[in-house]
Amino acid sequence: GCPHCYVFLPTPQPPPTPLPFILKPIGFSKMTEVRIPSSSSCCFSSPEYARRTLPSSHSSQQPSQLAQASKAHVAPIKRLNVPAKNASFTGKRVSFPVFLLVFSLFCLLFLPAEGLPVVDKRRIRMFWVRHGQSCANIMDTCAAKPPHSNKLLEEVEAALKIFPGGKLAAATLSKEFGVAAATDKEADCTVSIENAELTGGPVVRVHDLYTDPTLTDCARKQSNHAGIAFMKWLRENDIVLDWIASSFLMRAVETARAMFIEPCLGEPPMMNCSHIFRYFNVEPIPYMTERAPPNLTPLQADNTPRPLEEQVKLIEELFGDESRVVQTFGHDWDRYAQNFEKFKALMSAVILPEATWLDWVEPNRADFRNGLEASLPKSMKHEDHFQNVSFTWKDSKFGMDGHYETGPTFSKEEWLNMPDRIVNVVVVGHNQMMMEYCQAGKPPKPNNNAVLEKLFHWEARTDTVDKSYGVRTILREMAEPCRLVMDAPSGADSMASLSLEDVEVCAAPLTVSNFLDLKPKEGDKEAPSKCEALSLKKDAYKIQGEFTEDQRWTLRERDHHRMLKVLDSTEEEFADLKSKGLVPEGLEWADLAGRNTPPSSTNEGVEGEDHEEGGDAEDDKEEEDDDDELEKPAEGAAEL
Repeated sequence: GCPHCYVFLPTPQPPPTPLPFILKPIGFSKMTEVRIPSSSSCCFSSPEYARRTLPSSHSSQQPSQLAQASKAHVAPIKRLNVPAKNASFTGKRVSFPVFLLVFSLFCLLFLPAEGLPVVDKRRIRMFWVRHGQSCANIMDTCAAKPPHSNKLLEEVEAALKIFPGGKLAAATLSKEFGVAAATDKEADCTVSIENAELTGGPVVRVHDLYTDPTLTDCARKQSNHAGIAFMKWLRENDIVLDWIASSFLMRAVETARAMFIEPCLGEPPMMNCSHIFRYFNVEPIPYMTERAPPNLTPLQADNTPRPLEEQVKLIEELFGDESRVVQTFGHDWDRYAQNFEKFKALMSAVILPEATWLDWVEPNRADFRNGLEASLPKSMKHEDHFQNVSFTWKDSKFGMDGHYETGPTFSKEEWLNMPDRIVNVVVVGHNQMMMEYCQAGKPPKPNNNAVLEKLFHWEARTDTVDKSYGVRTILREMAEPCRLVMDAPSGADSMASLSLEDVEVCAAPLTVSNFLDLKPKEGDKEAPSKCEALSLKKDAYKIQGEFTEDQRWTLRERDHHRMLKVLDSTEEEFADLKSKGLVPEGLEWADLAGRNTPPSSTNEGVEGEDHEEGGDAEDDKEEEDDDDELEKPAEGAAEL
């Protein structure tokens, strides 16, 4: 009773998907044979499915085709999971019984029990980097004291007047309070604000009034050295970066550029960056802006991005035409929010498809943004991390609803054993968020320029029979704390080493050197300052523990290599490996002692003598037996 059916073949773009063009209606009386290789993907579908899934590029074909399709009465969507590579029409005519027999075999062998096959999977390795020290960070060494510090009150009040959004335009500073000196409890100088209603009281830290600070001169050079050390490790392990991002704050944008862009530019460049990048730009992204802990301060100018036009102009002044900072999200997205769950949804639905050229997954951005903002609250507590999150939005690109959800967590061991391709992304962010979502809010905070590893697993699924989703993305997250990949010099050491030349750039809206007790650099003016010299020390940016091993290996290969290093170690090397957690639990040096000592000879009369060349066969056999015994692992090591 069915006059026609339609055959769908996927587009040539990977991965295989059932969203392409209609080839032609095929009459049941005289069927055109379709030759499909043994691993292709083919969809037999209803006209309604065609109407919902035809891409806009084929819109000119739709009217006549759908007019014919409207007469068809076809069963709901069925999918044959066989690859479409080299699929073609042979043009031969086959009888209906033959076609029915072949089609029935295909149904029995290839149709899944569910109509929702996984279209694509990726493992995501996010290198989360803390920004370098900013002009506001170093105010935590404020040395100004009354009465001298009161001369700085006018300068602080000028910074107050340009507070973002004009919120404090009418406010003034208390002359009686002045600029109070740092205390044991608060290392920054403080002021008291009048004529303004502030939650938490009128007293604020001076650096809270420094709008969107840049990096110090020293921090920019330290970031260069940190980037070189990290990228050398990436290259040694064949890790290619698919995407580089930062928050919208200047200190994060600058750090991303100083670590991953600047070392690769110049004549000559600081290092050879070939085979490290698939995408050589920095993209500031929403939902990653820093926010101080609750009740710490009523004002956060230092955590408020400058207006976009002002920030773009400043980036051009700092870096010229070769900034390679791309403001893809700057115009339409929330530049001031911090929300890790929203970031995860953005990464899953927009960033990963963009980074890996999976255009068929990426939704209409405006539709997705509206759905995201409407579905999740403006801010979310880190204590609620790992709770299930899901939402659906109307998507004009799909012609159906898009859907995002979080899935069950996993361990790093599970992640290492997953077969899916790895997508490597860098996000330069801030310590508070890193502590909350990498360390469950527990100290210590990562050092400036330190790199943590956070792991995710991503899936994209196509439309289902029972739910009208155009694309459904599922993001899973590692349950364990983030691993430290590369450490960096401590912020306290850097601040203690500052000279006037290290903070020259920190001149607006506050001249930071006026608040610090700094001296000019001694000796050769062209030589590195003491602050920069910290980044030149051996192991200043040290790759940690498990990451010193080859990251290209599978888990089994890694464990095998670890055991070989243990078996081949000296007592001192064994102790070092054990301190790094690389020795299997329960194995001690005593278990391996003597493994390199040849067994003493039991042949009388030959002890201590060399065997002459051409000795008899029995002696040769004994030597071979001795060699075999030497190759056997020590007792206790064999099982490991």
